[in-house]
Amino acid sequence: MNVYPVTVNFNDEDRKFLLKLDVAHIRELCDGDKVEILDLLSDAPRKPALMGELLEAALRYKGNNNDPRVTGDDLFDMMVEGGFRGIGDWTEVANQIAAVSGVLSDEQAVALTAQTKKMMDKSLGVLTGENDEADGGEERPTKTGGRKNPAPRTTG
Repeated sequence: MNVYPVTVNFNDEDRKFLLKLDVAHIRELCDGDKVEILDLLSDAPRKPALMGELLEAALRYKGNNNDPRVTGDDLFDMMVEGGFRGIGDWTEVANQIAAVSGVLSDEQAVALTAQTKKMMDKSLGVLTGENDEADGGEERPTKTGGRKNPAPRTTG
């Protein structure tokens, strides 16, 4: 069976959980057809409560052997304790669940995850000043014709 395995520490013991979405859970997550599954998958990494719902549904696929006492919120918390951090990590989880569930191809999941991580790295670089511009520091004219973030000028 095609599943996304996640190993986390649970009660001082490494536990493996197998994640996958079946059609019934996709329908439930999407409130019938009110929400597009791809919208939900792209929103979940930015919304921990929604990621908890996604993990809950992925834990409960038909024929699973996951511990029924562990909820999606529990799994989210265990994954955080295990080192999952940031939108990039959670995007990878959502996209891998989508891939094993037939919503995305493996290639699409990898490409979307890489693009999200790249975008987040660039954005963080701009915010921390490591990167003057989101595009790597290239000068671009603004409406006034100057640089967006001009370097401080010194006079001699």
